[in-house]
Amino acid sequence: MALVTRILTNDGSPLYHPDGSILSNAKVKFTLVDSVDIETDTFDVSGSRVVGSVTAVTDITGTFSVSLWPNDRGIDPTWYLCQVDDGVDFSSVVPSGGGSLSWMDFKLNGSPITPQPLMYGTATLVAGSVTVLNTNMTANSLILFSVQEAGTMTGMLRVSARIIGTSFTVSSSSITDTCKIAYEIFEPV
Repeated sequence: MALVTRILTNDGSPLYHPDGSILSNAKVKFTLVDSVDIETDTFDVSGSRVVGSVTAVTDITGTFSVSLWPNDRGIDPTWYLCQVDDGVDFSSVVPSGGGSLSWMDFKLNGSPITPQPLMYGTATLVAGSVTVLNTNMTANSLILFSVQEAGTMTGMLRVSARIIGTSFTVSSSSITDTCKIAYEIFEPV
């Protein structure tokens, strides 16, 4: 008896590089993993063993199609770790259902493998402070920063203000500081 699968495709929604060029001839790998993202195997409700990974390759238009086993048919909870050339890894599931599953629906059903920073960048203090615009700021955001090589730094730095959904301010205890800082913003888990 053949294993039940479902077509996952990005037909009509090609993959692109950040510079706007088509992501052609790129590998898109789907690996069956468990709840802690370790490669695993399981059994389909029909009794067939499901194991391993499947790799699709985008064509010159940046599209691909692949047949994948629906995770909800397993006796154990599983996900697919999806790894795209030049992309960020993520995990998601393929639900049972008729017809093809779109790439966007697959991605929207997923969750990040590791916490990703909401924002990162650099800023330069002027007269001992700098305000960084960031619409992703929440009341719980953790802001990490470090002094870079440029400017002077004699005081102690701290986050002195935050406006939820708008910005945060880094201030020095010395108003003469003009250093460049690198920052990264995370949401606590």
